[in-house]
Amino acid sequence: MKNDVFNSVSVQTEEMLAPVKEFNKLAVANVEKLAQLQLSSLKEYSALGIAQLKALSEISGPASLQDYVGKQTAFMKSVSEKMSSDARAVAEISKEFGASAQQIAKESVESMTAKAA
Repeated sequence: MKNDVFNSVSVQTEEMLAPVKEFNKLAVANVEKLAQLQLSSLKEYSALGIAQLKALSEISGPASLQDYVGKQTAFMKSVSEKMSSDARAVAEISKEFGASAQQIAKESVESMTAKAA
C-alpha cells in the first residue's frame, strides 16, 4: 500500500516537473548560443580594434593621417554592419527561445488539462 502511494506521488511529481526540466534544458541551450555569439563578436571586435591601433601607429605625416581619416568611413560602416548583424542574431535567438518556451507551456497545460478531465 505504501509503495503504491509512494510510486503514485513519484510519478505525479515527475510528470509535473517534466516541463520544468524541458524548459531548463532550453534555457541552457539558449545561454550557450548567446555565449558563443558573444565570444565570436568579442573576437571580431577585438580584431577590428587592433587593426585600428596598427593603422594609427603607422601614421607618419599629413598624407598618412589623411589616408587614415579617409578610411574611417569604411571602418565605421563595417562596425555598424557587424553590430546590426549581432542584433539580428540576438533577436533570432530570443524569438526561437520564446517560441519554444510557449510550446513547452502549451504542451504542459494540455497535458494537465487532459489528466484533470
